[in-house]
Amino acid sequence: MLTDASSDLTAWFWTRGFAHFVDKTNGHAITCMAPHHTLATLLYADEGARAVPPPHLRWSTLQTVKDKLLVGSQTEHVYRRAQLTPLSCLPLYDASITAPAHPATFFTAAQGMRHHDDGDVKGPRPHCEALCDEDVLYSLRDDKANVPHCPLRDDAEYNARLAKYVDRPLPLQLDEAHLPYIAPFSNITKLREGQPWEYCLPMKPQQCGARRGLKTTLFETPQSKPCRSAVLQLLLENMLEVVEELSLPSFVYFGTLLGAWRDEAIIPHTPDIDIVLPSNTDWAKVQDVMWARGFYVFERDIHGACVASHHPLAALLYAPNHTLVTTTKSEHGTPYLDLYMWRRVKDRKIHVETARADLPVPHVFPLTCHETIFGNHVPGIQFPEAMFRTEYGSTYATDPRLHLASCEAYCDYQLLDNATVTSKK
Repeated sequence: MLTDASSDLTAWFWTRGFAHFVDKTNGHAITCMAPHHTLATLLYADEGARAVPPPHLRWSTLQTVKDKLLVGSQTEHVYRRAQLTPLSCLPLYDASITAPAHPATFFTAAQGMRHHDDGDVKGPRPHCEALCDEDVLYSLRDDKANVPHCPLRDDAEYNARLAKYVDRPLPLQLDEAHLPYIAPFSNITKLREGQPWEYCLPMKPQQCGARRGLKTTLFETPQSKPCRSAVLQLLLENMLEVVEELSLPSFVYFGTLLGAWRDEAIIPHTPDIDIVLPSNTDWAKVQDVMWARGFYVFERDIHGACVASHHPLAALLYAPNHTLVTTTKSEHGTPYLDLYMWRRVKDRKIHVETARADLPVPHVFPLTCHETIFGNHVPGIQFPEAMFRTEYGSTYATDPRLHLASCEAYCDYQLLDNATVTSKK
C-alpha cells in the first residue's frame, strides 16, 4: 500500500481485528490479522506458522519533491506525477483496487528476480513441502499444450457500426498503378502462388496514442488514415478467432504480450502483432479461412498476414497514393501480423521462431487468458516475465520509445465529425 497520509491507523485497525505496527528491521508499517479477528479460529496454524511471515499489508510512504515522487527510501527510483495520477481502478478477483495511472512504471523489474526462479532446483525441499500442496517441482512439470478458449467480448458498438457501414459501403477505387496487382480475386491457385506481401492493401495509418485507437475508430478517422492500433486490433481478433476455430494451441508473444501485460492495449508505435502457432499448423487451411475473412496469409522467413483488398472495410483503410507493400521496404506502413511457430526441444523447453531464448515448458503451458487487449482476453503464456527478461532485459516495465505523454495535447489523432462513415449516395 502506498500513501502520503501521516495518520496513525493503529487504533482504527485494532477495532477491526488487525494489528498495525512498524517493523523496525526495515522501517515499513505492517498490517496483519490479530488473534481477536472474527476469522482467527479458522485461519490460525499452530504448526509451521513461523516458517514464513503471515499474509500482511506492507505500507510505503510517498514523498513529493517538486514534480517528482519518491516511494519510501527507494531513492534509485524517481517517478513523475503523471505516472501516478489520475488514479485508476484495476480488477482483483471479483473486486477492484485503486492503482496508479500507469501501473507498470512502478514495477521493479530487477535482474535479481532471476535468483528466485529456482530453475536449477532438483528437489525435494522439506521446508517448502510444508507450505505447498503441489507435490511436483514446478521446474519438472511437463504441462501439455492447450487451447485456452479465451472469450472474445461481444463488441456491440463495433458490430452496429459495421452493419450500418456494410449496408451503404464506400466503393473501393484502386489507383491505376495498383489495379493489376491487388484487385480482388477468388482464384485459389493464384492465392497459393502469392508472394510475400503481394496482396496486402497499401495503408498509411496514423499513431493514435497509448490505450487509444480501438477498432471502432475505423468509422471515425478520415478515409485512408485509420489508427494503426485499430487495424492491428482487427487483425489480432480475427486471427485469434481462426486459431480457436481450428483448435490450435496459440498465444500472443513478444511486443504484443508485453503491451497486454503492461498497458492492456496494443503498443501504439508497434507496426505489427505477434502471434505464435504450433509447428504442425496447416498453413493452407489458415490461409483459406483468413482469406474468406478478407486477410492475406503468406510466408517469408516466418509467416505473416495483412488486410487484403476484398476486406469489407478496405475502402476506409486503403491509401491510393501510397506505394505497394514490398519486402524491400520495411517501413511500408501497412499494419500486419507476424506469425511464428513454436515447438518442443530438448531439456523440456519450448522454442519460438526468432526468440532469443527457449523457455521451460512450465513457463509457457498451460496457456492462460489472464492478459487483455482493449478489453478482450487474449491467450498468453504461463509466466510472461520469463520472456520479457530474455527478450527485453530488466527495463521491460516502461516503454522508452513512448513520447506521446507530453505531446498528445498538440497531436491528437484526426476524427471525422460524423460517427459513422457511409457513402454519399
